[in-house]
Amino acid sequence: MKGNDINELGSTVAIPPELSADPRYRLVERILHSRSLAKAARLRELLQFIAVRTLLGHPEEVTEMVIGRRLFSRGEDYIPSEDSIVRGAVRQLRIKLKEYFETEGSGEEWQIEIPKGGFATSFRRVKPAAGSEVRGRRRWGRWLALAVAANLVGLAGNVWWAARQAREGRSGAQAPTIVSAMISGARGPVTVVVSDFSVVLLKGLTRDAPYSLNDYVMWNYEKLKPRQEDGPEAARVAETLRTHRITRLGDLSVALGIVRAGGASAQILVRHARDMNARDFGDGSSILLGNWNSTPWFDLFEDKLSFPHVRNAPGIGFGNRSPRAGEPAEFLVNDAGKEHGVGYGRLALVPSLSGRGAVLLISGLNMVTMESAGEYALSPAGSREVLQALGASSLEALPYFEILLETHAVDNAPGEARIVASRNLGPRTR
Repeated sequence: MKGNDINELGSTVAIPPELSADPRYRLVERILHSRSLAKAARLRELLQFIAVRTLLGHPEEVTEMVIGRRLFSRGEDYIPSEDSIVRGAVRQLRIKLKEYFETEGSGEEWQIEIPKGGFATSFRRVKPAAGSEVRGRRRWGRWLALAVAANLVGLAGNVWWAARQAREGRSGAQAPTIVSAMISGARGPVTVVVSDFSVVLLKGLTRDAPYSLNDYVMWNYEKLKPRQEDGPEAARVAETLRTHRITRLGDLSVALGIVRAGGASAQILVRHARDMNARDFGDGSSILLGNWNSTPWFDLFEDKLSFPHVRNAPGIGFGNRSPRAGEPAEFLVNDAGKEHGVGYGRLALVPSLSGRGAVLLISGLNMVTMESAGEYALSPAGSREVLQALGASSLEALPYFEILLETHAVDNAPGEARIVASRNLGPRTR
């Protein structure tokens, strides 16, 4: 595979000469010719596409939208949140990579991973060459940089695409939902706030240092600086995170769904959490995505909620300030980073800070549980279940409320969600 490599699907992938001597790309070549991928031409094409672009430093080209159009022949009307072909293929590729490194590739010096929540590859050296501790830190720094790159999301272009679809009427008529009812009842523009994943990564880089909303408002990142012994690479990664606005794929997926739900006439603004201030939650209406860790603005409302975020020794989840018969005092999981199995999400429609607007909080313990809650709020069936749980007559007469959801996911893909607790918070004037 020299120069231009042509695979069985007929696609031509340019392989620059500088990659031919890279041990990571030689590993890619071995996997492409392995027994694990012998009968999976489409997965070979996918691996080569994402690996080459990652190694060349172009993670912005490794998005669900680009992969769907370039490799899976999806057209201009392709909507990733409604067509899971790319996510399904990436899940299969993860399985095949695991199979390769457990069998014929068990002696490899490097391993390839596709971090959950992204589509770019990450290369990890499992048999480090002899060298100093400083070299080890540098390798760690490069790996972290790739992991950060795998989570970059091109927000503006994709939201623009959804808005154009709404204006042109491509999204089609849809049954009313909690989201569409909130948008139609707003007295002005609705601001959708996506999470600040840069802060999450910075906290991980600095061992989860305490970081308050006030720190965030003041752009105070002193608490999130790496330790000097972590080396210059960690400092450079931290500086990249501090100066770039990164969000998550799940936030983007829900934001696109909200834009489509609003229709052609809706005024919807999508903004990164870092570009907000407290006044933005005063009179207007907004939809807040994420959780206490990824979107510090949740702290403006958590103290007023019946189901606040909690984090303690047994686990992480949502509390229950006034348990009703049959309800536990807390809804917890042991590992918030787990992107499969049972988790919890929350929907809450509450007054804005001035009381003259409304704020819809769509949150979860991680990306997949937040995405589950978002899909539930965007689903006509889920919205009907919310009405029934609240005893409300219609979405037009929707009161302020809180809904706690038990969610189920498989390999970073949101699945079934059901209501496990609810609170009707009373009248809402539209």
